[in-house]
Amino acid sequence: MGPDWVDFLEYINTTPVPREEIEHFRTTWARKFVDDPAYRPIVTFSRIPKSNGVDAFFAKTIRSPTTVPSALMLIRRDFVTPAEGQQKQQQHKTHQRRNEDNSMNEAPDCIWLLDLRSDLNGFKDTTHGGVLCALMDEALSICVEIHRQQTTMGSSAGNLNLYTAYLTTNYRAPVLNPCTVAVKSRLERREGRKWFLTGSLEDEQGRVLTDANGLWVVAKERL
Repeated sequence: MGPDWVDFLEYINTTPVPREEIEHFRTTWARKFVDDPAYRPIVTFSRIPKSNGVDAFFAKTIRSPTTVPSALMLIRRDFVTPAEGQQKQQQHKTHQRRNEDNSMNEAPDCIWLLDLRSDLNGFKDTTHGGVLCALMDEALSICVEIHRQQTTMGSSAGNLNLYTAYLTTNYRAPVLNPCTVAVKSRLERREGRKWFLTGSLEDEQGRVLTDANGLWVVAKERL
């Protein structure tokens, strides 16, 4: 029987990351992220098969030698959730920079390293836009789930479902494969049950190929 999302925080904090995943990305340009002392690796929870069929798309459909054979999630060691209504420091500055080059210059909360292969193609040698949208949604969803569970630890609110309310995805340049990419994500602010996030998918040169922003909403607690 696989883990359940109510066990998410404990699972990612206690389950060893497969050594081959870490070593694989150390052989790529993404080594700079793997060896960054500000980050630590965790298992990609949605890549773990669940007995109830949850996460089948990431754990089975696109976990193969010809789709996404390797994935490694990194989170900040000083992972901190801002107080409700408080924006990330230098958020205005971040938005100014995004207007110039669309890159996430401020340190992201999470970095998801991915190998993308040919069975993800839409056009020849080009990753399908729908797949990229799904990857952005998943990266931001994992980021917000860590934040949410850290703030609700020990309470019944941590068992409530968290849903994507909207996700705006911008395709800046083709994602040619096979390739290794880094999907960066960060929480910008939270307001009650609403959580606002941004993310970017970047290549070896740090070019943003896809970026996204979205809103996640926690289900109402039943009385």
